[in-house]
Amino acid sequence: LKESYRLNTSKNDARSRLAAIYLEAGNYAEASVHYKQLVENSPSDAELRIGYGLALLKSRELNLAYQQFKKAAELDKNSAAAAHACLSMLEEMRGRLSQAEKEAKLAQELDPDSDFFKDNAKRLARSERSNEI
Repeated sequence: LKESYRLNTSKNDARSRLAAIYLEAGNYAEASVHYKQLVENSPSDAELRIGYGLALLKSRELNLAYQQFKKAAELDKNSAAAAHACLSMLEEMRGRLSQAEKEAKLAQELDPDSDFFKDNAKRLARSERSNEI
């Protein structure tokens, strides 16, 4: 993929795959570099913004990740559930369980068939109640 990208840098497809591989491999800095360029080239692509947000989240750049997830949720209703699930994860990392639960419930409402979103919302609701006690 590196060679494919090097030979034809105008193709976002090779760069997108390369960014996803870096993200999966845990090379978040390199993934961020590629996703940032992809988002600059295609600012209305919600999936690229989610990928960029995840790379930023894993790099602990929470404010920048938040911006990417929020924008992704606004851009594409088909990606909104995933964006809200990512926002839930981000808020949980910040220790803001009430906000994390709200985002998880939004994800569940947008994709009610997803067991993952449903289970996450329930887990966060239990965590929030435990913290209140």
